[in-house]
Amino acid sequence: MFAHETVHELRRSAKENPAFPPILFVQQGTVAQGDDFFSKEWPEARAIADPTQQLYRDFGLARISKGEILRPGVIACGIRAAMKGNRGGKTVGDPQQMPGIFAFEGDQLVWQHDFRNIGDNPPFAEIPTRIDQATAFS
Repeated sequence: MFAHETVHELRRSAKENPAFPPILFVQQGTVAQGDDFFSKEWPEARAIADPTQQLYRDFGLARISKGEILRPGVIACGIRAAMKGNRGGKTVGDPQQMPGIFAFEGDQLVWQHDFRNIGDNPPFAEIPTRIDQATAFS
């Protein structure tokens, strides 16, 4: 459900703002599973498969316990996502793996969103502004 919501929100934000940075998704499934998902959700999206979740580990993204999935904040995020029309599908990958959003300029990490829980989302439309603010001081 949260993957659907993230893709939908990023797609909308990128469509509405020509200055939106290029997006590269990292997904936990196989190439075929990613192709199946993105062909329905955002056919033009660029994505790479990371079925072993090596990139998640490389970026220091934690796994949460099964109990943390049932916390009130996550349930509230699930209600929010569902009210936007997002539904859960077949689980691919590790549902306990925390997500991440990272912005790079060249090989420099210039901004990231630290998720409070698996359903937390930044204000996607503000990503270009946040990147600009971060790079203004570097």
